[in-house]
Amino acid sequence: MKSERRWLILSYFSRIDGMACAQHIDDRLPYFEKNGISPVLLTSICGTCHEGVIQKRVPSVAPSGIRYELRHLRKRSAWVKMIAPLINVILLPFYLIEKLIIDLDSQWSWFPLAIMRGISLCRRYRPEVIYSTGGPASAHVAAALISRTTGIPFIAEFQDPLVHGDWLRSRRALRVFTWLERFICERASAVIFLTDEARKNAQSRTNLGAKGHVIYPGANPFDLSGPLRHKGEFCRFSHFGSLGGSRNLVVFLEALRLVFSEHPELTEVIRLDLYGSCDGRSRRSIEEFPWPQVVQDHGRIPRTESLAVMRRTDVLLLIQNTEEFSAETIPSKVYEYFHAARPILGLVHHNQELREMLEVRGERPVSADDPRDVSAGIVHYVQLWRLSDLNISKACTHYDVSSAVDRLVRINREGFSAPLRANLGAMAKVSIIIVSYNSLHETTAPCLESIFSRTDYDNYEVIVVDNASKDGTPDYLRQLAAREKRLVCILNETNRGFAGGNNDAIKAATGDVLVLLNSDTVVTRGWLAKLVEPLRDKSIGMVGPVTNSVGNEQRIFSAGATVEEILAEGERWTDTADSGLFETERLGFFCVAFRREVTERIGLLDEGFGLGFYEDDDYCIRVRKAGYRIVCREDVFVYHRGGGSFGKMSATARALIKRNRQLLEAKHGITYRPRHPRDRQLDLAEQYLQGFAGGGDEFLLHKCHGRLKVAETSVPRGYVKRLLFRRRMRALQNVLLRYDAALAKGGEGVTKGKNGR
Repeated sequence: MKSERRWLILSYFSRIDGMACAQHIDDRLPYFEKNGISPVLLTSICGTCHEGVIQKRVPSVAPSGIRYELRHLRKRSAWVKMIAPLINVILLPFYLIEKLIIDLDSQWSWFPLAIMRGISLCRRYRPEVIYSTGGPASAHVAAALISRTTGIPFIAEFQDPLVHGDWLRSRRALRVFTWLERFICERASAVIFLTDEARKNAQSRTNLGAKGHVIYPGANPFDLSGPLRHKGEFCRFSHFGSLGGSRNLVVFLEALRLVFSEHPELTEVIRLDLYGSCDGRSRRSIEEFPWPQVVQDHGRIPRTESLAVMRRTDVLLLIQNTEEFSAETIPSKVYEYFHAARPILGLVHHNQELREMLEVRGERPVSADDPRDVSAGIVHYVQLWRLSDLNISKACTHYDVSSAVDRLVRINREGFSAPLRANLGAMAKVSIIIVSYNSLHETTAPCLESIFSRTDYDNYEVIVVDNASKDGTPDYLRQLAAREKRLVCILNETNRGFAGGNNDAIKAATGDVLVLLNSDTVVTRGWLAKLVEPLRDKSIGMVGPVTNSVGNEQRIFSAGATVEEILAEGERWTDTADSGLFETERLGFFCVAFRREVTERIGLLDEGFGLGFYEDDDYCIRVRKAGYRIVCREDVFVYHRGGGSFGKMSATARALIKRNRQLLEAKHGITYRPRHPRDRQLDLAEQYLQGFAGGGDEFLLHKCHGRLKVAETSVPRGYVKRLLFRRRMRALQNVLLRYDAALAKGGEGVTKGKNGR
């Protein structure tokens, strides 16, 4: 039985091919049904009707609107196409009089009938809320007046800013739209913006208060089951969508000229594919371009076909309008690009929000009005193309239509209160993800046994992805899954590598927190709850434990010949340590925890790194670019053997490390030189001594001993570096010896630790 919950939705545009405003509401309708809401749609007559949806269409009453609607109707009807010229001739004098007296956009012409029909629909269907969306302001004003008449609350969603710099050319228009914005914001129960910049600017001009919310519209996820495009003869940059006005090819083609002047050989490498309509300015730029073989204009193609073509290109080209209000808008095409899981070269105009969205996903934003910057971006992606197939699977899991509608419905359900904030519950579900490759008895089995026997956290699942092991691992996992209901197995037929295997599990995970755990680890009691707890701080993006073997400052000691000895030392450390956190630039991905929202924001692990190495460094860089902190929790110890996920592939490791380092540096445009682990060990030892001197626990001295011992295992080779290292080490050891001596004499002047040692 169909739900009786109704929403009245006003949108001037609906089901008009190639129009983003129409696509916006068209994509959302099915998800209202999934939320138990039956939409009642009120639109103009420009588009076609939706099947299975209550839809009422109203015509325009003014000459400008009638002329505009005829342009769309003649595309669908032969008889309208025949009589349209005659109607336009008849309307011409009335149209000129209208423009002389009123001079409003044609979309206002449906406004009177939309109000009358909307009131009628409210009386008939009794919707719980009125929702106006789309570019034209007429839908929002009509919704406000319908709401005022019927008493039904309404939500306004601004796809485009009502007040922007372009109105400075017309003082009358600026006054009108400033008043309209204030009118809508005052009467709406909630106002949805597509960017935070638009919300802030509207809030500065109106009494918006807490009614303003930001919901990124997103796109429908792609079918990612097919193979990605493999590297061909050319590095193809592809633009999808119309090119017109300030969104044109002028700057990009000028950048290509610069590239070809400095790298003539790239004329045989780079190709530009255009899918969509071009206005005269872009077409002239193409005609004047000296290398005609580089540009291929495919014209408009159906949307369903364009989505498949996106998946097969090398680099997606995003060109933003260079208008005054560009800082407040994000091109709708960017969300489809995110779901296509292909690299993106984004020409961005004064829009920090869009720039950050691209950067945190590892994309390359460049200035839309700077040919030199654009040319650097082109060369950047050509270098990546030469290093790899550019098969970087980063399909978006956050910017989707379903999530947008869920948020919209939640705003209504929660009574139009404060803006939405994510919340990690007291016992949030955790998905523990393990990638295995052979070494069943040496690593995988002990790892899983330790999880199920030592995890004292109730709400978790374990997802194991096996990368085509040949040693009986798949059979073992099937048998274990039959006994352990928390275990989910994904058995790959090919080796998907570290990033690919983890991505498979992330897509299948149902937890609010994701933990990537190597198969060559053994966990200790209390590990999971302690790792999850810091993630309640929204500024923290990732958390990792301390360990016995890793290439950074998470390594706390080097003693112990057996697993039992190492675990005993690790438990000694964690039993007496406080819950101290220290910040770091990177974590070893032998064990790392992060909230689902982090991977939804920045994307999956980059599969362009192949079987392994540097994909963890890349992810840490992306997390920090997104503004999150990365921390290590010192009272959580996880044993790490090393090499378990890679099995017998160490023969190719050296070449893979070299290649992936080049890929990382090319991707982020950096020379990657993280601070050496031995220097970080000394940094932490110094912090412990300072904390102890300030009245801290005596266990800080025990931790300091461990850090200094680890640092001694990697003395620099160079004479100067070795001299400076020895000098700093000696200074720290002298201070440590003085504190040890003071404790031995009874702790005079020294604060005793919580364990009384």
